[in-house]
Amino acid sequence: MSDYYSYLNEIAKNFNAGKKNSSLIKLKKLLNNDPYNLEINNLYHQICIKLNLIEDAIKSLKILSKTDLDNITYLKKLYILYIKNNNYEEALIYINKILFINNQNYDALRDKCYILYLQNNINESKKYAKISLDIKNDDYFIYNIIGLINFTEKKYISAIRYFKKAINLKNNYVDGFNNLGNCYYELEDFKNCFDNYKKAYFIDRNDVNSIINITNILSLKNRYRLSIKLLKEALVKYPKNTKLLYNLSLCYFRSKDEINSTKLYNKFIKIQPNNDDFNYAYCAYNLSIGNFTKAWKEFDSRFKIKKNYKSFKNINKIKKKLVDVKLLKRSNKILILREQGIGEEILFSSVYSDIINEFDNINIEADKRLVDIFNNSFNKKVFFREGYFSKSNNLNKFDYIIYAGSFLKLFRKNKESFSKKSYLKSDKKKYLYFKDKLSSLENNIKIGISWKSVLNLYGNLKSLQFSDFQSIFKEQRSIINLQYGNIDSELKEANNKNLKLINFEEIDFFNDFDSIAALLKNLDLFITISNSTAHIAGALGIPTIVICPSKSTTYFYWNPDKENSIWYNNIKVLPVKDSVNKTFNRINEIISSIQNKY
Repeated sequence: MSDYYSYLNEIAKNFNAGKKNSSLIKLKKLLNNDPYNLEINNLYHQICIKLNLIEDAIKSLKILSKTDLDNITYLKKLYILYIKNNNYEEALIYINKILFINNQNYDALRDKCYILYLQNNINESKKYAKISLDIKNDDYFIYNIIGLINFTEKKYISAIRYFKKAINLKNNYVDGFNNLGNCYYELEDFKNCFDNYKKAYFIDRNDVNSIINITNILSLKNRYRLSIKLLKEALVKYPKNTKLLYNLSLCYFRSKDEINSTKLYNKFIKIQPNNDDFNYAYCAYNLSIGNFTKAWKEFDSRFKIKKNYKSFKNINKIKKKLVDVKLLKRSNKILILREQGIGEEILFSSVYSDIINEFDNINIEADKRLVDIFNNSFNKKVFFREGYFSKSNNLNKFDYIIYAGSFLKLFRKNKESFSKKSYLKSDKKKYLYFKDKLSSLENNIKIGISWKSVLNLYGNLKSLQFSDFQSIFKEQRSIINLQYGNIDSELKEANNKNLKLINFEEIDFFNDFDSIAALLKNLDLFITISNSTAHIAGALGIPTIVICPSKSTTYFYWNPDKENSIWYNNIKVLPVKDSVNKTFNRINEIISSIQNKY
C-alpha cells in the first residue's frame, strides 16, 4: 500500500516538474483499472483542473462528492467548474446543496447571486446580494455583482458607486475598471470611459475584453491605426477569438478601408453567417461609400439588431403581411410604417414622392410631429400618426405592410437615382410669420445654429459647445437659435459675452417641426452638427453646413471625405480634422463669401 501512495506522489511530483502529459497518461491507466478509487480520483481531478479538462474533473469530483456527501470543498469545486462551462443550472444544484448544509456559507450565497444575475433573474439576485453583504462587506466581487445588477437596470450612477467600491478593495481589478468604463460609455462621458478602459488594459494587456474596449473607444476617437495594431497583435495570440475579429472589421468599416473591410467581412461571415449586427454594420459601411448593390443585400438585417428593437417592436404582429417591395403591384393596398429615429425618418421620406407615383392605394404612418408637414409637402392626405393603423386590430384592409426604409432598395439603386431637389415644404402662414419677425434684420445675413444631439448614444461625440460658435458672431450677421432641449446655460453664456443670440421662445424646438421648418426657410444659412434639425434643413433645401466632430461618429448619409451628402444636395459636410477652431475659420470664410454676394 505504501508503494501505491508513493507511486501517486511520484506522479504528482512529475506533473509539477513539467511532465504533464506522461503524468496524466499514467494516472488515466490507474483510473481505468480502478475507476472509483478515491485517492486516484482526488489527484486526477486536481490535475484535470490545472489542465482545464473540465468534464474529466467533474466526473472525478462527482465520485468523490457521492462518497463524502457533506464535503463542501468538493461541492464548491463542482459548481465553479459548471460556472466555467456556462452550465448554470447544474452549478445551482451544487450551490443549493452547500446552502442546505450551511445556509450562511458566504461563497455559495455570493455565487448564487452571480448566477441569478447571469440568468437575468434580477429580483432574486438582489435578494442574495443583500444576504451576502450582511455577512461580509469587504469582498470586491459582491460589489461588482451589485454594480452589474444596477447597470442592467440602467441605474448607471449607482452602478458606478459599486464598481468604485470593488476597485477600492482590489486596485488592480480589471473587470471593475472595464465595467466602470461601460457605465461612462452609456452616460456618453467618453473621457472617463477612455480613462477606465485604459487602466484595465494596462493592468492586463492580454485580457480580451480590455483589448476590445480600448480599441473600440480608440476607433471612435479616430485613432484607427493604433486600434487596428492592437487588435492584430491580439489576434496573433488568440486567432480563434471572433470578438477580436469582429472589432477589427468594425475598425476597417469606420476608417473606410474598402479592401480590408471586404476581406475581413468575408472572413467573419463564414464563421458567423447569421450575425445581424455585423451584417448591418457592413451594410451601413457600404451605404457610406456609395456601394448600394452590396448595401441593400444586407439592409433587412436592420430588423433584427438589438439597437433597433424599439423601431420594429410590432414586427411580430404584422410579419405575415410583410413582403419584398419588388413583389408589390400598383393596385395593392399598402400600409407603410415609420422606422428608426426622426432624422432617418425624414431621410427615408425622400422616396415618398416615388411611392405615391408608383402605387395607388397607400397609407403612411409617421411620427406625429411630421404628419402635417408630410401631408403638406407631398400634397396627398395619406399620412397618419404612428400606430393609427398598426396598433389597431383592423389590419386586414391592407394587402401588405412595408417599413419605409425598404423602399430605398426599389428607388435608390445607384447614385444617379438620388434626387437633387428638396422635398419638404414649410407651412406658408408660419413662414410669413417668421419672415415678419425677422424683417428688421433684412440687411444682415441670417444664420441658424444648433450644436448638440441629446437623444443618441453618440450624441456627445457628435456634439459641440456653444462657445465653439463664438467666432461667427460678427457685424451684419444675425445668429438665430435652433437648438432643442435645455439651453438656459448657453443663453446665459451668450448674454455674459455680449453675443446676441436670437431665440424664439414660442417655438418648442423638440416638438413643433412646422415652426422649425418655417423658421429654417427664412434663413440664409444653417450651421449644425448631425441631428434631426439637420435633416429637416436638408429636406427643405436650406443651405446647410453639417459639422462632424469625428469621422467615425457620422452616419452613412454624410460623406466627410468629399464634404457632401448624396442624400441632400444643399448640405456641405465639414469634418473636424485638426481642431474645431480651424473648422470655424473655414465656416467664417464661407459666410463671408455669402455676404459678399449681398
